[in-house]
Amino acid sequence: MVLDISEQQDQSMCIVSFLPSVDDYWVLGNSIYHGYYVTHMPNSSKMAFTPFEGSTKQPLNMGDRPTRELKKYYDGWMLLAKFLSSAAIGVAVWAIAEYGFAA
Repeated sequence: MVLDISEQQDQSMCIVSFLPSVDDYWVLGNSIYHGYYVTHMPNSSKMAFTPFEGSTKQPLNMGDRPTRELKKYYDGWMLLAKFLSSAAIGVAVWAIAEYGFAA
């Protein structure tokens, strides 16, 4: 997800709001939370999402609970793929900052 962070909201400055993880799963943060108030309830393993006033997001509906258990091990190939994708994103951000915004 690309977010417009310019003061005039004219797309003159944007950020990529998605970062890879070194774990065997991806943690979604700002991309998912954008436009919602988020309440974390760690004791009951729940989160609540409520769109804030002026947001274009719709209220979320209850879905099915996942049946697959999250495994906590590292797959070397997946770790390499995530590292390389992180490096590619870093190089792309640097190249855009260095050459894309030249006056």
